[in-house]
Amino acid sequence: NQLQAVLNLEQANRRLRQLDSNLASVTEGELTWNKSGQVEHVNHMACQIIGVRSSDLLGKSLGELALFPPNIQSAIEGHRDLSDVETRIQIGGRFVPCVITVRPVYNGASDIIGGVAMLRTTSQIRSLVNRQTSATANITFERFTFQSQEMRRVIREARTAAKGSAPVLLMGENGEGKTA
Repeated sequence: NQLQAVLNLEQANRRLRQLDSNLASVTEGELTWNKSGQVEHVNHMACQIIGVRSSDLLGKSLGELALFPPNIQSAIEGHRDLSDVETRIQIGGRFVPCVITVRPVYNGASDIIGGVAMLRTTSQIRSLVNRQTSATANITFERFTFQSQEMRRVIREARTAAKGSAPVLLMGENGEGKTA
């Protein structure tokens, strides 16, 4: 009986180490809390995003750690799903810009035992969007056909602007081809 208990404990510890390893490899910040709102787990990425050590988070209530905007606070307190909301969380005197997803956590079918928040930096999301939209953009200056000197000048200016990082405003009448 004691041998079986030791084997079960070893197996549980092995599963816990595997779970911790999995959560450590996630590129999103992950923060979980129990039904009373106390933080039970936080991964390294969440600590990095919000700029707080895990030892300063664990066991503390969400309310004493951070001030969430009303829509997010309402989802947390009401145990409701909230997906990919761009926001700023106030932690101490700082505001942390991020994208947050909030979900209730259930034990079995319907008993809510806490919640989980997944955090991503806004720069992480913007970088992803930029990579995705840039990957599909295949219009080059060489694909434009024109004959006039005026259009040649416009393309030369566009090439110069494209080398910079400032936004460019395209103006013209409706139907003049400002969109690709």
